[in-house]
Amino acid sequence: MFLKSYYQGDVTLSTKGISSVYKPTKGMFKVPDYYRRFSCKGSSCRNTCCSGWQVIIPMKEYFLLHGLECKKSMRERIDNSFKPLVSRTENRYAEIVFDYTGHCKMLTKEGYCSLHQTFGETVLPSVCRYFPRGPRIDFAWECSTSNGCEKTLELLFETDSPITFETMELGFSMPLAQRKVSSTDLEIYQSLRDTCIRILANRKFPLVKRVLSFGTLFQNMDQDPSIDPSSILFSAIPENIDIESSYNVARDLGRWFIENTGSLGEFFSQVEEMYQEVDIHSLYSIHKKHFEEILPNHEILLEKTLINNIFFRQFPFQDYTDNFMDEFIALCGKYFVIRYLSVNLMSNKDSLEDYIDIITRIFRTIAHTGFEKNIMILFKQLGFSDPDSLSKLIQI
Repeated sequence: MFLKSYYQGDVTLSTKGISSVYKPTKGMFKVPDYYRRFSCKGSSCRNTCCSGWQVIIPMKEYFLLHGLECKKSMRERIDNSFKPLVSRTENRYAEIVFDYTGHCKMLTKEGYCSLHQTFGETVLPSVCRYFPRGPRIDFAWECSTSNGCEKTLELLFETDSPITFETMELGFSMPLAQRKVSSTDLEIYQSLRDTCIRILANRKFPLVKRVLSFGTLFQNMDQDPSIDPSSILFSAIPENIDIESSYNVARDLGRWFIENTGSLGEFFSQVEEMYQEVDIHSLYSIHKKHFEEILPNHEILLEKTLINNIFFRQFPFQDYTDNFMDEFIALCGKYFVIRYLSVNLMSNKDSLEDYIDIITRIFRTIAHTGFEKNIMILFKQLGFSDPDSLSKLIQI
């Protein structure tokens, strides 16, 4: 079915090509408890999604935008706002171009999207139309919002209550191309995901030990994918802390991110400057004490952040690994980077809002780049690829 052309302001828009890119999808989606209350903060957002990070769009969306009928001024603005990548594929074809202030060129002075104002939501690239929402229909019909959005974290942190889930009717225009899911993965998806969430939500144990428990879970799953995840027995994880060794690894990781990423590299650079010519253990102890005093519920905050992320990312069924242990390594890397950066960056800050700003910027990299694959590879290169070595590293 084709959408009708319509007139709005200074533009006549033919949306005939949209049906070849998207398929209207409506049904009952599983969502986190905060989802019903989510709404965009618009121009009041401190960390707008229209600046500061690379946004990639597929080929069909690029040509849909360049086929719009509009005035010359809007045509020039569109032409200047979307640039084909040097190495492009059908799914990663072009990027949104920022102006000298680091904002999308389609952004108005009031903080709204001129493309949306002129044409409506229908023609927006899918990442712009739905972010921070992440509808999924391959393994299961699920939807949540990204931790890369400050409003998501504000809703998550309103109470200390564990995240719960419900179903609600939602409608989206989903890309026609969906990844293929094997019958084996589909069969174990829900039970394994439920087990992962149950482990992370178990507040009888420190959060870092909950994260490390995934090592036992995924070792068993790699040996026998048909095993019932809820039947696996977990052994106690001993405390093993070596701040100086962990700092040295974080410093080495940081130098890679400084060379290869934006805001995450800036964060690592800031922390490295703090530790110039000081006693590492003493300074980290001071930072940790301050962190725990201003955020006494910090474990609950990070627990809810991680659960929301693994739901959003369909963990552990991301599309870049061949085994569950690689997902475990990536999860440990994610926890380690968040913990290391947040404890140190909060050393001269004192509010939940400051913490939200830090976590939002970290997840702009974690959730929307190749962070998980990169951290998994980096950890392996540094010799951290098994539960024992990872246990010594991330207990900081």
